[in-house]
Amino acid sequence: MKILVLGRGLPGPGQPLLGIFEYQQARALAAAGHEVVYGALDIRFLHHRRPWGIRRMDLDGVHVVELSLPLGRLQYRGGYRLVRGLWGLLYRACVRAHGHPDVVHSHFVGWSAAAALAKPAHGYPLVVTEHTSGLMAPNPPRRMLRGISIAYAAADVLIAVSPALARRIRELTGRDAVYVPNLVDTGTFAGVHPAPRPGHLVTVGNLIERKRVDVLLEAVACLAAAGRPELTLTVVGTGPERAALQARAQALGIADRVTFTGGLEQRAIAELLASAAAFALASREETFGVVLIEAMAAGVPVVSTRSGGPDGFVTAATGVLTGFSAQELADGLAQALGRDWDRETIRDYAVRHHSPAVIAARLIELYETAVARWRGTAGRPAPHGEPAPPGEPAPPGEPAPHGEPEPR
Repeated sequence: MKILVLGRGLPGPGQPLLGIFEYQQARALAAAGHEVVYGALDIRFLHHRRPWGIRRMDLDGVHVVELSLPLGRLQYRGGYRLVRGLWGLLYRACVRAHGHPDVVHSHFVGWSAAAALAKPAHGYPLVVTEHTSGLMAPNPPRRMLRGISIAYAAADVLIAVSPALARRIRELTGRDAVYVPNLVDTGTFAGVHPAPRPGHLVTVGNLIERKRVDVLLEAVACLAAAGRPELTLTVVGTGPERAALQARAQALGIADRVTFTGGLEQRAIAELLASAAAFALASREETFGVVLIEAMAAGVPVVSTRSGGPDGFVTAATGVLTGFSAQELADGLAQALGRDWDRETIRDYAVRHHSPAVIAARLIELYETAVARWRGTAGRPAPHGEPAPPGEPAPPGEPAPHGEPEPR
C-alpha cells in the first residue's frame, strides 16, 4: 500500500518533538513493508530557523517531502483556507515525486481540516488521527470545534489516541472514533537496562503551564519535608516556564534536588529513564501521554494525574494514578517509591501494546477500511482517477487551526 502521512514538520536535532508522532508512524509503516511518503507541512514562526521552501529526501526508509514557510501570524488571517492551499501545494509535490497515494493519513486538528477541505479536489481516502489536548478542556476554543467539524465530516476513518479522547469526541460531535494508541520506539526505550537510583524521579515534557511542573515541584517539596534525603528530580524539556520553575524550586528549598536538563534526544532520555525509580507526570489534560509509555518501555513505574489519556493504561501493575493537588501527587509518588515493582512486567506491557509493528498492523487494517468506504462513497474503483470538483471553501474570516500544544 502507498501511504501519504501528513504531519506538522520533521523531527531533528534542534526540534526533536516536531511531528514526532506522525513521523514515527511513517517509519513503522515503512518498516512493515509499505511505501510511505511523509508530507511535512512546517508553518512555524520565523524565529524557528530552518530551510524554507520544498525539500525532498529519503530518511529511515521513508520518502520525505517537506514544505516549510514561516507564516507566523499570517496563518491566523487565512485560517483553514490558507493551510488548505499550502497542503495542496505539498500534496502535488508528493504526487509528482512519488505518485498518487492509496490513502492520506493526517494528524491534529489544523492539518486534518486542511486535508479534509482539499479532499474533493484531489480525490483520496482520508484517515484522521486526533491527538489535540485542547479537546479535553471543558470549553474547547471555537476555532478548534470548527476544525474538527470540517475534518471529521470528511474522514473515512477517525482515530483517537486514547479511550478518553474517543469519549470526548463522541460528546462533542456524536462521531465514533477508533482507539489506536501512539506507538513507542521500543528499540530505543526497551533497549536500556534498568538501574534505578533510590528516590530518583524523572519527568519529561514541554515546560508549559498545562504540564503543571510547578505542582510536581510542590509535591517533591512535600516529600522532602517528610525526610527523604535521597529524593531527587530531573526535569527534561524546554519551554517558556523554565525560568519560573527554577525560581519556584529555589523558593521551595529544593533547588539542590532538582536538575533541569533542557531538551534531550530520545536515546539520552531512554538512558536517563533507566536510572529512575519512578516517572512522574502532573498534567491537567492529556489525550494520551506518550512519555508515560516511553518510561514504561524502559521498565519504569509511572505516577500520573488522572488527566484523561493515562487513565486508560496506567494500572496497579504499571503505576499509580492520583488527583491533581500537590499533596495527592506527593502521596502517589511516595506509594510508587515505597513499592517493589516488577519492571519486566511494566516493560512487557508497553512492548506488547505500543510497539511499532503492532501499531502499523492496526493502521493498515484501518487504511483498507478507509479505502473501501471511499470507493463506495465516491462511486469509482480507485483513488487515482480524475479529481472531483473542488469542495466548498471555508467561510471568510475563519479562525486559524493552529496553536495545538506540542506533543509532550
